[in-house]
Amino acid sequence: MWNKILEINWKSRSGAEAEKDPEERRVKDINNLIKRFLNVIEAPLFGVAVVVILILGEINLFSPQVRYQTEPIQSIGEFLLLQIFRDK
Repeated sequence: MWNKILEINWKSRSGAEAEKDPEERRVKDINNLIKRFLNVIEAPLFGVAVVVILILGEINLFSPQVRYQTEPIQSIGEFLLLQIFRDK
């Protein structure tokens, strides 16, 4: 077993292609397929997440409390400049 490991390491370091088992090649193919699939859905998934967060924020700004100006501005978000000028 140790000799086989040394032979594989020697071939990989010398630039020669190491002989691959059919199982190892099949596992690498499956891993590459999964990696490609995840790379394809990654960008649209994060894009949808950003859009959902924006929509939820806009829904909060058009709630009845804000529309009729009965909710304090502190409940909407942090407005540092408004708080500084209010305290003076």
